[in-house]
Amino acid sequence: MSAVIHTMNDRALQCVHQLHDAMRELPQVKINTTHHLHAGLYHRTIFVPAGTVVVGVMVKIPTTLIVSGHAMLYIGEEAREIKGYQIIEGDGGRKQAAYAIEDTMFTMSFATDAASVTDAENEFTDEAEQLLTRTNQLTYEEAQCLE
Repeated sequence: MSAVIHTMNDRALQCVHQLHDAMRELPQVKINTTHHLHAGLYHRTIFVPAGTVVVGVMVKIPTTLIVSGHAMLYIGEEAREIKGYQIIEGDGGRKQAAYAIEDTMFTMSFATDAASVTDAENEFTDEAEQLLTRTNQLTYEEAQCLE
C-alpha cells in the first residue's frame, strides 16, 4: 500500500458523502473514541468491531493514520485492504471510509498547540459537531469532570 493518502478529488469525496448519508439510515454501532493530548501531539483512536463500516469527518490538515487490524480503507477512488499494522501519511482534504473485516484500531495523530481535545478536534475538521464525542457521547472534558 502507498504510504500516503492524498487529498481526495470531488468525485471521491462525493462517493464518501453518499455512503455517509446512506449509513445514517442504518442501525448505529457505538464506536468508542480515546484521546491523548501530550507533548504537542494529539492522538485520536477508535476501536471498530469486525463487520462495521465507519465514515469519518472531513479532515482538513495533514495527519498520520495508524491502522492495526484488518480492514478495507477507501483511499481516493478505490478501496484498499489493510492487514496488520500500518502507518499511513494523510494529506488534508480527505474524508475516510473503512470496513473492519476483523476488529481494527484506527489512530489519527498530528502536531498541535491545542490546549484541549475540543481545540484539537476543531483544528483538524470544520465538521467537529458531527464527531461522536460531540453527538452521542460525552466530550473528553465532560468525562474528566465526572471522574
